Amino acid sequence: MADIQQVHTQLKADILKTTIGSIIFYAFLFLVFYLLERFIPALSGRLILWDQLVYYVGLFGSIIGVIYILLIRNPHNYLGYIFGIGMSLCLAMQFFLQGHYDLVLMYFIIFIPIQIKTFFSWRKNLLDSLEGGQSEMHPAFINFKSLLITLLVCLVIWLGDYALLSWLAHESFLDNMLLKLLSSFMIASSCLANYWLMYQKNDAWFFWVLFCVVGTIFNILIGSYFTSVFFFISTLANVDAMLAWLRITRPEDKGWTKLGK
Repeated sequence: MADIQQVHTQLKADILKTTIGSIIFYAFLFLVFYLLERFIPALSGRLILWDQLVYYVGLFGSIIGVIYILLIRNPHNYLGYIFGIGMSLCLAMQFFLQGHYDLVLMYFIIFIPIQIKTFFSWRKNLLDSLEGGQSEMHPAFINFKSLLITLLVCLVIWLGDYALLSWLAHESFLDNMLLKLLSSFMIASSCLANYWLMYQKNDAWFFWVLFCVVGTIFNILIGSYFTSVFFFISTLANVDAMLAWLRITRPEDKGWTKLGK
């Protein structure tokens, strides 16, 4: 029991440190945005949208989203999912305000329920490992068969959401093709990322990085520059978390990455 209490004390200390660090970083970023808009007229009203609710929702969601990613780079820290659920609620509200209703639907029927389940799954894993005398969690890669199934599911979700977007907008499949492809891929990649993260599979981070890269491009194309900056920051945070997990992955847990070696 003492070990469990000690671990929880450390996890809470990590939350406090990460939260303070993220707030300081975003305060600095906000100052940079302000100065850029002040001295570069072409950027005026593009980085800080004082009069739009979506800006404040997106800003708050980005702050707690980065906290969430930085916390769960530690496979022990299931408490990070409290921030993850908060991030998902903010993103759902942001996408609702932007009119991306397919994303709103997916957050409420898939992402948030999976994150709630993951909270309890990671908690159980932590308690089981401590009771079993283990001091570390060991992320792993999925096997080759699971990888093929995952890629197939990703493609099905991608194309399915593309068709749904076309139907909702009363458009042909060829109208706004690039934007619909990017938006649909965000849905597909985040579905797989949320799912595999629940089982602490490294593959989840590859999907999260792709999600953030595509999200950055998507928001640049629609002119939402402040959101694209937040997605870019999330890309860096996800890459950092991915590398952290790769460093603690044991050789026997390399899964499909061992093929050809």
